Amino acid sequence: MIKCSNSKNNFNLNQRISALIVFNLIFCLVLINQALAAHPYHFDAKSSAIHGAIRYTVIGQYKADFQDFEGSLLFDPQKGMISSVALNINTVSVKSRYPKLDRIVRSRYLLDVAEYPDITFKSKDIIKKNNAYLAKGLLKIHGVEQEISFPFDATVPLKDDQGKDVIRAQGTWIMNRKDFKIIWNKILDHGGIIVSEHITINWEVLAFAN
Repeated sequence: MIKCSNSKNNFNLNQRISALIVFNLIFCLVLINQALAAHPYHFDAKSSAIHGAIRYTVIGQYKADFQDFEGSLLFDPQKGMISSVALNINTVSVKSRYPKLDRIVRSRYLLDVAEYPDITFKSKDIIKKNNAYLAKGLLKIHGVEQEISFPFDATVPLKDDQGKDVIRAQGTWIMNRKDFKIIWNKILDHGGIIVSEHITINWEVLAFAN
């Protein structure tokens, strides 16, 4: 009887040890998966900037900033690169040192912010070569969605002064506004003589780990 009791105790002990080993293995796998998973980073107008510029004959060049936007990056630690980018801009937030022109830009003649309150971008593919990136994705402006591609530069995650993980990125978009049906005057808007057809968007992002 004593031998039988010892056998049962040994069996129970072995079960507990096996269960503990399995639990530890699962726990380690979860930690490894978390370490290897893509890490999300968030940015907004508080720490980042989006500048737009277009040639306008009357003043030379109209330059404005978007003061309300947010977006996200995904950083893949396995590949050591950004794997995804998303951006949403509030169009009514466009602002320059020319309030009257800002009202025209927000009006139905150009951005039509009442009808189209957002500009969005979502990457479909990102390629990294050496230290440079090429992003391809869908840009939606004025209700029109077009596929665009553009180069940009970005750091690997770094620590800021407060010990937070941060990624710095910057790039430029150059687009034809007529591709997005932004036409200020059907009669006069030909050849970009008064208002250029091309808009340049320069952006600088400081994205913090979520």
